[in-house]
Amino acid sequence: MTDPNPNNRPGVQSCLNHPFLWSPKKKLEYLINIGKMKEVAMFKEASQDSISSVEAYAADGYFRGWKNKFPEDLVKMLDGKKKEPCYTDNAFGLLRFIRNAQEHYLEHIEKVDVILAFPPLFGCAYKFAKSQGWNLDPRLKQMFITEDAFHSPPATFEENLSIPIQESQQIADKHLQVKICQAPEEEEEEEEEIKDKEEFW
Repeated sequence: MTDPNPNNRPGVQSCLNHPFLWSPKKKLEYLINIGKMKEVAMFKEASQDSISSVEAYAADGYFRGWKNKFPEDLVKMLDGKKKEPCYTDNAFGLLRFIRNAQEHYLEHIEKVDVILAFPPLFGCAYKFAKSQGWNLDPRLKQMFITEDAFHSPPATFEENLSIPIQESQQIADKHLQVKICQAPEEEEEEEEEIKDKEEFW
């Protein structure tokens, strides 16, 4: 926004489309796509460094006990009947849980406002994804495309000047076509009218 060259400044729509200003619905969609990333899908094998990195943007230990914020029946359905819980008690486990619940138990997870229940989660996921280059993945990249990206203004001053010239030429061509199509009588009447005006002035 502060670039001296106006052509390098982002459009208003681009600014309004900053991830932190997204609607809760779009933020949730982003989290679901994060949950589809290979590293998150294999959350049980995630390194402690990766887990610590994504959780570094929230208060220490914030994501411990995240299952308590979901309906008990939903957690049981996704965790399975094994003695060991399926989903790890960290941010990676939570992200994968959200993705799977949205895919398989939508009517149950809709009872929970994920964005409201976990305020730091989106910021953590976004900053971590950005640091890992995940936002370049096609599923995530398309979420950053704005409408004004398809309507870029002319890049140079000369191109700006050419616009009215082109429009003027089109008008002149149109007038010429109309004149060619005129009947001889109309042409004579037009010539007489011009002569009358010349005599008047």
